[in-house]
Amino acid sequence: MERFSWALVADADVVRRSTRTVRILPKKHFTWREPKPFLTVLDEHERSNRRWWHQPLFVLIICAFTMLSWYLAHFNPTKHPPSFPAALLLSLALGVFLAYFMPWLTGRLPSQITVFDRHIIRSRGQTQHIRFADLTSFAWRSAPEFSTLVFTHRRGRQIFVGVPNDIPSDSLSAFLSERLSPNEPNA
Repeated sequence: MERFSWALVADADVVRRSTRTVRILPKKHFTWREPKPFLTVLDEHERSNRRWWHQPLFVLIICAFTMLSWYLAHFNPTKHPPSFPAALLLSLALGVFLAYFMPWLTGRLPSQITVFDRHIIRSRGQTQHIRFADLTSFAWRSAPEFSTLVFTHRRGRQIFVGVPNDIPSDSLSAFLSERLSPNEPNA
């Protein structure tokens, strides 16, 4: 069995393991904020793909789990749960808050895109990791105010990423071409 010696190199995020150098923290290649007009279009697209009953069902599920938790609290003698009407009102308020207010609030937050060696991170309320291993190709779509990167997931789904015009699209395309195959945009 081979023994490895671990020694820190001058850079704090690099570790030397035997003769290989392994990065602990991935290297950032590109970082930008998605343009507001793109986020408006993306939010409208996501809203149009949602069914009308998704949010009321989400409220019902949150309410049911909260009321189940309230019911189970009665079996613990150290707990003193509120009365049924108060618990029902609070569970409905929580469900409405999570189903209606949180998506609205998330839609107001800016979106940060960071491109690393092996993945892309979109931070907007929640963090979305887009691994290059899960993508098959990419394409560009241009608009006057911004450009859109269209990634094709290996399952056929498309992922849209807004790119402001001040980001050098040639160097970003060259970086992505090393990891994915460029594709013609679908009209």
